[in-house]
Amino acid sequence: MVPGRNDPCPCGSGKKYKRCHGLVQSAVAAPMVARDAPVAAPVQVRAPAASPVQVRAPAASLVEVRAPAASPTFAVYAPAVAPAALLDAARKRAEAEDFAGAESLYRELLEQQPGHVEAATALGSLLHDLGRLDEAEAVFRRLVEGGAPTASAHCNLGVMLFKQGRPVEALEHLQRAVSMQPGYAIALDNLGATLAMLGRFDEAEQSIRAALAIDERIPSVHNNLGTLLMRRRDDAALACIERALAMDPTFFDAHVQRATLLREQGRIADALMSWRRAMTLSPATLSVWSNLVHTFLYSDDVSAEDVLVWHRRFDKVVGFTSADAASATVAPQRAAPTAKSRLRVGFLSPDLRRHPVGDFIDQLFEHHDRSRLEFIAYHDSVVDDDVSAGLASDAAHWVKASGLTDDELVARIAGDELDVLIDLAAHTGLRLRLLGRRLAPVQATWLGYPATTGFSAIDYRVTDARADPPELEVLNSERLARLPHSYFCYRPRDVPPLPTPLPALSRGGEVTFGSFNNVSKISATTLDLWASVLRTVPRSRLLLKAAALAYPSVCDRLRTELDARNVDSQRIEFRGWMTGGHLEAYNEVDVALDTTPYNGATTSCEALWMGVPVVTLAGDRSQARMGVSILTTAGCAEWVAADATGFVSIAQRLADDLGTLQIIRGGLRAKVSASPLLDGKAFAHDFEQLLRTMVI
Repeated sequence: MVPGRNDPCPCGSGKKYKRCHGLVQSAVAAPMVARDAPVAAPVQVRAPAASPVQVRAPAASLVEVRAPAASPTFAVYAPAVAPAALLDAARKRAEAEDFAGAESLYRELLEQQPGHVEAATALGSLLHDLGRLDEAEAVFRRLVEGGAPTASAHCNLGVMLFKQGRPVEALEHLQRAVSMQPGYAIALDNLGATLAMLGRFDEAEQSIRAALAIDERIPSVHNNLGTLLMRRRDDAALACIERALAMDPTFFDAHVQRATLLREQGRIADALMSWRRAMTLSPATLSVWSNLVHTFLYSDDVSAEDVLVWHRRFDKVVGFTSADAASATVAPQRAAPTAKSRLRVGFLSPDLRRHPVGDFIDQLFEHHDRSRLEFIAYHDSVVDDDVSAGLASDAAHWVKASGLTDDELVARIAGDELDVLIDLAAHTGLRLRLLGRRLAPVQATWLGYPATTGFSAIDYRVTDARADPPELEVLNSERLARLPHSYFCYRPRDVPPLPTPLPALSRGGEVTFGSFNNVSKISATTLDLWASVLRTVPRSRLLLKAAALAYPSVCDRLRTELDARNVDSQRIEFRGWMTGGHLEAYNEVDVALDTTPYNGATTSCEALWMGVPVVTLAGDRSQARMGVSILTTAGCAEWVAADATGFVSIAQRLADDLGTLQIIRGGLRAKVSASPLLDGKAFAHDFEQLLRTMVI
């Protein structure tokens, strides 16, 4: 039976239920998540987890959405045994937030009675809440290995193993808990979360629904079910999550999941409200701040100056604090490099794989001068693929960072004595804060986050003069290190056949405009631009393709939005994301229309490669100028508009001259191939020169 919100928590911690396991910690594990099934199409959400666990959320233009999986709830009900005076005193210390005193008393009691289940459960719970998972694991393991292990002991041990990234071991104990007590709803919920982490989604849903059938009053069960339904983009997902919040408005992880879902669906204002609510519940949780500031990048209601203000707040709240300084690991001093020195360069990223970051960095790794640069890659992901293998073969050292704790990774990076450390994820990753420990003499950010980090520990942001002209320098906390062309270097993968003839020719002259960017980028301003184009070119249609368009409610909302702008919904075609045939879908598009204030990156490069011109609007911030950088570098600056009128004019001009559009389609791939956008050797040379200006 679920206790009342003001009742003592049955776990034995001494806290009220609403302040302990009533505030369920059902972390959302990212499958990705992720930075983006492709970038501008699906966004990778590295979905945040509960405090103290940090989680990354959806992604930037270069970040894929890793559809979230459910995660366990630490809520196990210990047998109701009348507490001894010592146990009662320990609980009172815990309730008063004297955690050190409570721990001491729990340990004293366990020295007297090593098999005291309530004391062990309460101590394990306390250690869990303090983030000392390895110690909590040891406490619950002793219970399991004792004379008469309980289902709750197996359940709690399974949760500790899960939260330490050991789902296979966790599964064994959670299955044991369920077999010992088949009606154990919390164990079934946790089992479902673990199965989801292992990719066994059908079994996960079955287990969570079984928990729901036993006790529908547990908020985490509704949240975890909603999380699973998000994976297949079922509109029932939001209802499940909101049901959890109706049961417990202080449910941190449900606010996180709601914000993640709303952002994917393009409801940016609502997502920001949910992130802010989560922030009030856990003000110092890094993942919440990172997700909040990242979500601001999609909003056309927030000025560029205010975006900077919010990023600087991140630095003040969860940046490099005096507490960090006390335990900071400073990289060993190296002799200052000279112009002829071989530079040691580290790259930290969860996306060194089939992901926009992996794609855009590929040619740098392949073509860098190994006699002058030593690349060390720290891959912070459990996912390795053919792109990972290629990058690993091109790097001097490949470090599997995902299995390392923060302290272990800090020690490894500091021990490598780097000249430069480049973070490739920023607010879409989990390790940004570690750079506050000054792991290299020069620290930079590049590629995975198209805006300032706001983090004072980052010295440089790698960009170019088109994405970040001089007048935008004031919008950055970092110094800008500009490459001579674009900061993107594109490499097509899985090359399909050459572009087909112009689709409009087979549709009787009807022009198909298209966008394959993720729905998060489809702002009100974007819809205004697209609607103006469609009204100006009456014999035209709009093809939209993105992962979130698998939600019927998202398609309905966009139809309503365009109808309000006097565009007949019959002219709009929606498609969800496709695992295959993505590039071939451009064979149905005549002209691609970019989004604002968050441009496409990968999608723009893909469109050009497939012979499709891209119309973009030059904005007032970096993420609104990625299109300027890509198109200008590709030799297509004539498709960059300075204002909304220009955007519509360029689209109309292309649509009105099908003969010229067919010529463009036939020659665009060759043109782009010969441009600096695809010139990996030149890019690697330019990047080395930029590195040397940063360190010498």
